[in-house]
Amino acid sequence: LGGGGGGEAKAATLRDMMNEAEEEKRKKAEYAASQPKRPTELRDKPQCFTWNGEEKCFSCTSECEYYKTLNPKLDCKQWCTVEYGQAKPTDEDSISFNEFVQGVYGGTVDRVDFYGYSGDRAYATFKDGKRIRIGEGFPIEVGNE
Repeated sequence: LGGGGGGEAKAATLRDMMNEAEEEKRKKAEYAASQPKRPTELRDKPQCFTWNGEEKCFSCTSECEYYKTLNPKLDCKQWCTVEYGQAKPTDEDSISFNEFVQGVYGGTVDRVDFYGYSGDRAYATFKDGKRIRIGEGFPIEVGNE
């Protein structure tokens, strides 16, 4: 009674939607691969706390190894590695955020100027008059991090 035609149309639409989703996924991966890589850090420093008078310590990778017994496909390096901060700028000279922090603690940074809506670009001026962008690792505001 005419019901077969509607099912075929839905299957074609579903197939189109699946193809579009795959294409979108491919485009996102391609875009991500084209972007400068952000600094990463393997979170493996032990965190310690006292429980009933006994000190307990754990790290991301040690906990991951335990959960790997439950899910052998778990990639502990990927699970415990986080991206942070900006990638190294390609359009101008810069120092890393770590170099900047060392300059602050060493007393060689005279001032910092922030630019942009969220202060997402900063320049350090050193006591010798040198002014340079703070680049790789500089904290960025990301809504989902």
